[in-house]
Amino acid sequence: MRLFITSEVIAHENVLNRMSATKPGTKDQTVVDSSQWPTDTFRTAKYKLSEFFNGEGIQITYHPAAHTDADIAHTRAAIASVYALEGGDELVLRGNVGFGEEALGQVRLRVGQGITGTAVETLRPVTVDDASHSESFAYFPHLREERFPVFLAVPILDGGRPVGALVLQREQQPFGPDDQLLAVIATAALAA
Repeated sequence: MRLFITSEVIAHENVLNRMSATKPGTKDQTVVDSSQWPTDTFRTAKYKLSEFFNGEGIQITYHPAAHTDADIAHTRAAIASVYALEGGDELVLRGNVGFGEEALGQVRLRVGQGITGTAVETLRPVTVDDASHSESFAYFPHLREERFPVFLAVPILDGGRPVGALVLQREQQPFGPDDQLLAVIATAALAA
């Protein structure tokens, strides 16, 4: 049995334009596969949406100068990865900003393996200041992760059960409580 995580992704129209642009040197191959494009877009500078998540009212507000593509959410993370829990105990890299597209589906961890697997196993965020000094770090040479040794792994929960993980990485400066809070909020949106 495979678990598919689906979610609504709302983004500014410019994001969709960049993702749907044609790759240089090709006629019809887009920069990002259409299955990963936002499901809804907006174009105004002032955007506010009221929704419900787990029975609670939430408001989503767009802040046009909040971040750039290199600064994921406000965390200044160079890498953001989404792992889906498949087959009950395998975490598979299914979404990413910062690593090459070829890594999708190729990076796999067991629950409890590595920093990411530990976060899912314990159902708690795990932050590591330097992954190379962590006993639980699972190294994937083709990702060259040593460039981004500061990790924050947050389990994605649905009804209290793990369905995946969000991993943020950067070159330096440990992730603090504010970064962890933003990542936990982001995982709630991913599980919605």
